[in-house]
Amino acid sequence: MTAANITPEFIRINQITTHEDIDISNLAKVIKCIRKTKEINPIILDEETFMVIDGHHRFYAMKMLGFSKIPAYLINYRKDYVKVNKWFRKLVNDNDMNKIVSTIIPDNDGKICMNFLSKKLCSDSEYTLYWKLNVIEKYLSSIGINVIKNSKEGIEPPSLDKEYVLSIAKKGLRFPPKTTRHSYEFIIPNYRISLNEFV
Repeated sequence: MTAANITPEFIRINQITTHEDIDISNLAKVIKCIRKTKEINPIILDEETFMVIDGHHRFYAMKMLGFSKIPAYLINYRKDYVKVNKWFRKLVNDNDMNKIVSTIIPDNDGKICMNFLSKKLCSDSEYTLYWKLNVIEKYLSSIGINVIKNSKEGIEPPSLDKEYVLSIAKKGLRFPPKTTRHSYEFIIPNYRISLNEFV
């Protein structure tokens, strides 16, 4: 697949499912941008399930603005040209934090665990562990410690595979915001579409 053969389609919003929650302040910024520019970059959807792969905030913004359709690139999520990656957590003043937070580790009884404040935080699933990690990140933020999500440095969260992500969406559940980081072995066109094209 190349940029030459990927074109946006207009998909009804009520057909679309999501797999991540959103950040309210980021959503407000996206809504403001759409209102100001009257344009939007297409979101990326799985062509089979219409699950949002990238563009959750744009999707919810258009939904809240009352649009019935949204421009989207449809791709086959299960193909090898789509990769689901993770966001590492880099802590500001990391040297001071090493004794507070360390890497996520597998536990002997099959649970997924991480060390936090000299205690082991465990869960039976990646889904619930990501939500526990989200609570920790909010706590760290409340005491003035920034958690910067990036592609390679810091605390490594558990890996997620595509079938697991699809199953979460199918159940109507949502991961915390910015849980998955998708990459593509083709170029996604970077142009905005005027809202006038599909009003």
